[in-house]
Amino acid sequence: MKTAIGSRESKDQSAQPASIMITTKPSTRKSLMMSRVRSKGTAPELVLRSALHSIGFRFCLHRKDLPGKPDIVLPKYKRVIFVHGCFWHHHEGCSKSKMPKTNVEFWQNKITANIRRDKTNQDDLAKLGWQVLVAWECDIKKNVFEVVKQIWRSLKVSNLPPKGDRRLRLSFDFLGEFRG
Repeated sequence: MKTAIGSRESKDQSAQPASIMITTKPSTRKSLMMSRVRSKGTAPELVLRSALHSIGFRFCLHRKDLPGKPDIVLPKYKRVIFVHGCFWHHHEGCSKSKMPKTNVEFWQNKITANIRRDKTNQDDLAKLGWQVLVAWECDIKKNVFEVVKQIWRSLKVSNLPPKGDRRLRLSFDFLGEFRG
């Protein structure tokens, strides 16, 4: 006779059920799930890149000669943008940055190492004269145009797009406060 998860097989019906066991995903399935977590070309990164490109920004991606290989590099403005996942980089106050309840020590060490590496990369970039901007996954998902406006303001460029570029002007109109 087979019994439900959490109880032992028993021929004796009067036997007490075992304590409830917490089942975990098999390691091969976990491995497959974790292998699908990307460091480049994530959905939030693609959305932000598309929005920046649509209003006329041109940029480089994942420059290997810079510390931390920033997701987006704006060489003209000497700015780099890291698109951080809220869980992996522990976005304070975000619901997606909660620590898993299993294997807590491993995850604390992993997230702490990520935060430490982020800080080191940002310091190294600052020493090289680059200004570092961080765009969080949840902010991009909530309102990518607000993130783009914040990036725009940090660049301190003129409020209007180049004259004669109708597509660019329409993009700015869509963003709101950039009208001339």
